[in-house]
Amino acid sequence: MKRVTLITCFILSIFYISEAQQVQDSLSASKLVIYGDFGPNLLGVPASINVEGLFLNKKKIQLYARAGFGYGVIFFGPTGPGGLGALSFLVGGGKHHFEVDGGVFVGQDSYDGDTFLTPIADIGYRFQKPGGGLFFKGKLGIVGFSIGLGYAFKNR
Repeated sequence: MKRVTLITCFILSIFYISEAQQVQDSLSASKLVIYGDFGPNLLGVPASINVEGLFLNKKKIQLYARAGFGYGVIFFGPTGPGGLGALSFLVGGGKHHFEVDGGVFVGQDSYDGDTFLTPIADIGYRFQKPGGGLFFKGKLGIVGFSIGLGYAFKNR
């Protein structure tokens, strides 16, 4: 669990660094997004609570750094609680975006207590208005299909 704590602290420090950057786009993306996601696979329903911070905003491209906590369920493998760190790359204008996620979930197996790593690699769709508000995402990845629902905070 020390690794999970270190990864989480690193990702959260990125949020503070990105907050100091000026966003130059007139229709800026939300700087902070909080959401939950879940999705069924053959053995159960992995789920997580996530916080994203805007790291890069260039016209129709945004990059968010993400940290989260949840429960991992792996096909015929370990299952258990843990933390995740990932990057979410969004392409698109207005409120419709193509999304690509990459990162890692670090968990502790509920059966034997061993630490396990699961790569995060997803592609999908995100509905998120530039000014903030409720948002929705659907994605398909290594561990199956998932959906997310959350809130993108308005910029000040």
